Amino acid sequence: MKRFVTSGDLQRMFLAEDHKTIIRRPNCRKFCLDNDIYMEIHEKAWLIEIKPFMDKINPRKIGKHYELPQMRNIRQCVWLWNNKHRRFGQIIDKHTVERFLNDKRVFTYHYGNRWIINYNQIESVITEYFKKTNYKIKRLKRKKVSK
Repeated sequence: MKRFVTSGDLQRMFLAEDHKTIIRRPNCRKFCLDNDIYMEIHEKAWLIEIKPFMDKINPRKIGKHYELPQMRNIRQCVWLWNNKHRRFGQIIDKHTVERFLNDKRVFTYHYGNRWIINYNQIESVITEYFKKTNYKIKRLKRKKVSK
């Protein structure tokens, strides 16, 4: 494995596994600066040391590679959840996602005014919460409006 990769290579690696990823080159650079990961800046590229970068992204040392996580923002998490779980009566809004941002089981990273969230982890946490609370959306009956 190479010692250094460019920020563009990191972005393309996430993009190859997940075409809707929100990981971009500036995100990678800011993440490296915030977590003291060694980088070299050249004329055409930012070279990032890959081993410490992956160690920070994968702190639990998960060895097997199945797929890269789906990194999304809050709005995309709500949209994905509602499209998958609507038929079960489990519709969420952004406040539901925000409730679990500080949960230790979910990887989150604040970049600018956006949260980068691991959707796979937050989906399992919200599912567990719904099972504990027996959550179901209440359907409202609409009244007919007379003219």
